[in-house]
Amino acid sequence: MHTLLEFQRSFARALLTDEPGAIADCVIRPDRLSIHLGTMLGALAGSLRLNYPAVDALVGSEFFDRAAADFAIAHPPASALLTRYGAGFPRFLDDY
Repeated sequence: MHTLLEFQRSFARALLTDEPGAIADCVIRPDRLSIHLGTMLGALAGSLRLNYPAVDALVGSEFFDRAAADFAIAHPPASALLTRYGAGFPRFLDDY
């Protein structure tokens, strides 16, 4: 039996990596992961959009959403609180 923390870590690994055992560890049907990934990436993009509205206005929604998704995969949140999420987004965009 997994602890909640172990389950959450396995689930995050299954969403964000191609690690072979991650899906089995989190006991989620692989065909359902895309639903959760889309929801997670949308929420993280929304959080970044609130913190960087001028960037969103300058580059447009399509580019912003793609950059936000790439940022989320490269730099997933370290906390459930999104108030500090995205501090590295400007540096990420410099090299994007």
